[in-house]
Parts: sequence; structure tokens; C-alpha cells
Amino acid sequence: GEVDYGSWPVKELKRVLQERGVDPSGFVEKGDLVAKVREVLAGAGGTTAGGSSGGAAADGAGDGAFMAPPGYVFDPSSGYFYSEEAGMYYDTKTGGYCQAATGKWFYLDAGSGSFVEWKQ
Repeated sequence: GEVDYGSWPVKELKRVLQERGVDPSGFVEKGDLVAKVREVLAGAGGTTAGGSSGGAAADGAGDGAFMAPPGYVFDPSSGYFYSEEAGMYYDTKTGGYCQAATGKWFYLDAGSGSFVEWKQ
């Protein structure tokens, strides 16, 4: 299925680009951000379908648009990547973080570098 990036918050779209080394500050229109995210992920998307011999970097789930952050290890029982140190699960499909203790979802705000609760 096609991911509806248009429904994502602008902050989240910018974070996706920043994680991939693209400076999002030149984009004013959300539509332009969405187009750039699609372009960047389409360019990177071909790599995730390969074999998972690269360990966590190859994305154990295989169908995620996001790469798990360093220190997160794929947890087959949940389908997410998990960091014991952070106590967070990471979803490679949405780029969201789930706090194991509370079940609340967060996204990483690229501007401040801090977690912000993701109100769905």
C-alpha cells in the first residue's frame, strides 16, 4: 500500500529528510515536503527489500520506510525494534517511538532533539 505522507505532521516530514541528510529548511509548502520525502524514500526504498544479512541496519521487518536508530534491536515478538536503554519501541513503518512502560507513542522532534507525544 502507498503511504499517505500528506497526512503526516510537517515536523515529521522534515525529520525524515533530516535523518537522510536532506536539508528541509528550503521547503515552504507541505506538498513540496511530501514530494521530496517520497522521492528520498523511493531512492532508498530499493535497499530494504534485499537480504537482511546486514543485521539491524537491513531492517529486520523488511517493509519499513525508516531505519531503526542505533541501539535498537529487532524484536520479532512485537514486530518493532526495541531499545532496552531507552525503554522504547521503534516502528520502521511510521518512524514513531512507543514507550514500553506507558504504551504512549512519540516522535522525535528534529528541531529540539526531544520526544514529543504523538497524538493520533
